[in-house]
Amino acid sequence: MISVAQKKNVRQLGYVVIAYSLIPEYIEDGRGSIHINASLIDYVYLEYKSINVGSITYMIPPIGFKFWTKAFVVFGPWFKIKNDLKYPINILYIPIFFKEAGKWTSQGLEVEVDEKEIKDYLFVYMVIQLPAYGHISEIITPNGEILSAYKDSKLSWGGVKRALSVLDNEAYIQVKFAEVSETGLYTVKIKWDPLYIKTIDSKNRILSNAEIRLEGLDLIFLTNQSGWGTIKLYRPGPLNITVYYKGKVVQNLQIKTLINHVITVKCKVYDLKVTVKTMLNQGLQDAEVRVIDTATGRIFDTTLTDKNGETIFLQIPCGQYEVRGIYRRISNSIKVDLDNNKDIELKLNIVLIVPFLNLPLTLEETAGITLAFTSLFLASKFIRRKKTEIREEEEEIEY
Repeated sequence: MISVAQKKNVRQLGYVVIAYSLIPEYIEDGRGSIHINASLIDYVYLEYKSINVGSITYMIPPIGFKFWTKAFVVFGPWFKIKNDLKYPINILYIPIFFKEAGKWTSQGLEVEVDEKEIKDYLFVYMVIQLPAYGHISEIITPNGEILSAYKDSKLSWGGVKRALSVLDNEAYIQVKFAEVSETGLYTVKIKWDPLYIKTIDSKNRILSNAEIRLEGLDLIFLTNQSGWGTIKLYRPGPLNITVYYKGKVVQNLQIKTLINHVITVKCKVYDLKVTVKTMLNQGLQDAEVRVIDTATGRIFDTTLTDKNGETIFLQIPCGQYEVRGIYRRISNSIKVDLDNNKDIELKLNIVLIVPFLNLPLTLEETAGITLAFTSLFLASKFIRRKKTEIREEEEEIEY
């Protein structure tokens, strides 16, 4: 197994591994091969050549050789090589290290290259890779040179060739070649495409005035009347979106790779239908219904029931609520865990409503009135019977 010592303040990406051999042509390759074992391998290059070696004259006739080379990019801190060929091979490997550097801004990227950090390395490159919404326009070196529109190019640089490539959404530039280097501030100018976010509720309706927060960017904005919000992102990486509606969190979303410039976020915002009924299961018109946040005691909304005793609260954020129904002096409430669109029934202790007075009577009051009427009826009947008996007695006395 081949590995190298780890270095401080950097992480190892892997190795560039090159296997090669030069043998006389009389040696048969046979069925053997070389095998590389590692966490992840990318096979990037293969070449076979026949080489003839001889003098200008036929004093030394041409002698044939076979040359081959294979190149791999190996990811991880180690790799193993197994040679099944009948002849020896040569292995050249270069360890690759990397570190995150620079500061993202709304104008692009700023990277400070320090001489102390690169002095122990042979080759050093600054590599930029952007998501689909970023576009590189140019790179400004510490010496003020502006570089753009190069593809895998080589530029003269202190007696050596400096490698660079500047494409639309990725670039690299060599900052050190052996003893030649250029340290200081590199500025990468980037044009950022806006990100469009649309918020909708559980029924796919527009959700306007939703507050959207992007973690790490300290950006907060509200969606408009059409449910759309526009934001300028200027940092690659996972996107953590939190949506608030009427003070409550209605969605948490992480997008690891942003591919599209348009995102639709479906929020946990629901409708609540409430039917207020009497004890006789009759719909109660003009009853006041309140939706109260149990955590804060704040009234979210208040409305009146229709002729069927029904009312609908639209676009209520998820959470726990108290639904209170009130008619005149009589009220009742129930707890609701709003985690979906719901249809609930709320009964008030009302048996009948006195006509003209619009006075609701409870079950207990109705029972009391019924008892009073029954007692009055019995008393009236008893009095009539008593009067009849008295008249009969008076008639007997007259005879």
